[in-house]
Amino acid sequence: MSEGHIARHRNYGLLMKRHHRDLRMRRLTIALIYLLIIIAIAVLFIVVRKEEQHRKMQQQTPPATASVSSSAGHLTTANTFEVRFISASDC
Repeated sequence: MSEGHIARHRNYGLLMKRHHRDLRMRRLTIALIYLLIIIAIAVLFIVVRKEEQHRKMQQQTPPATASVSSSAGHLTTANTFEVRFISASDC
């Protein structure tokens, strides 16, 4: 056995401890990445589902009849939703 070969195995226990610590860190990093991916997919699923429900609710409600008041210059609906049209002269 050469001196280099003996020196390489002198700290074998320390090397194995470092190796196992590195393996644990690698596994933890991979687990966290997978967890973040799963969370991102779940959030995306929830957002898409809420948007679909919102669109479905808009399709199910009948369109409100609009009445235009020429003196006020705004549009009101039966749902008390108000949209004001502002012209450049009003600013």
